[in-house]
Amino acid sequence: MKPKADKIYRWKLTVCGLGPFPFDMLRYDGCYPFSSADAAKLERNREYGLGIYEVVLVMNSVSSAGPTVDRWKSFLWHVVSCERF
Repeated sequence: MKPKADKIYRWKLTVCGLGPFPFDMLRYDGCYPFSSADAAKLERNREYGLGIYEVVLVMNSVSSAGPTVDRWKSFLWHVVSCERF
């Protein structure tokens, strides 16, 4: 018998922060940049790590709970918007 596939929830979230981007959060929440412009922002942040950044990400998850907002806050980054699509 073929195993039942889990439903995948897809989220579009905007995160904003100061200083180095918490790249481990991409793995932890299952995220990736929404556009090439967002990927470029992450690359600039990796090189310089300064300034305030707003980055749009896509998150795919089997949980309907959405991103781990408190964990983002622990890295001094905040989820400023989140919507399922």
